[in-house]
Amino acid sequence: MSAVAALPIAASWHLICALEDILPESGAAALVDGKEIALFRVRDSVFAIGNYDPASDANVLARGIVGDIGGEIVVASPIYKQHFSLITGRCLEEPRFAVPAYMAEVRNGKIWVLSAEAQQIVPDARNVKEAKVALRWKGRDARLVDFDATVRVIGPENRAEFEEIGALLVAKRQSVSGSVEDVIARWMSAGVILELTPRL
Repeated sequence: MSAVAALPIAASWHLICALEDILPESGAAALVDGKEIALFRVRDSVFAIGNYDPASDANVLARGIVGDIGGEIVVASPIYKQHFSLITGRCLEEPRFAVPAYMAEVRNGKIWVLSAEAQQIVPDARNVKEAKVALRWKGRDARLVDFDATVRVIGPENRAEFEEIGALLVAKRQSVSGSVEDVIARWMSAGVILELTPRL
């Protein structure tokens, strides 16, 4: 069994504000590398998704109400009330309205956000040969499993394979916005695909 992920090559962490600047169970908007991001504090955890609500064509998600649907942490858009996952950015009611999700963390009481979509960043990805993988199940029965994997790099120089696997990835990742062709073109210009095979 193998898993595949598209990985842009460069991104950087940005200091946004102090954790105490955002009230628990609420959000705030921030500008990161020219992108408007909705940042949420849920208890002492932080989450970041795109602030643009595609259903209402407005940057409003940071003003939404934070909640939980079936164990998934979500924000309800203040306009038409669609629910967006704070983990993946997917819209629960209408998957075509997915928004980007970003990595966010608290360090020494400060909130930091990574300037590229979550689960897509591996520094020096072209040179990765093996990986320690952590998978997390969401919901009330949250679990974590770790395993070692070998890595195969698929670069844009292997265009046919890159496009084939890229199309499969876009179909499975609801947090990726844009047409299949546009997303693959963006990935080709900025990254590689890593195929992970668990070591038994």
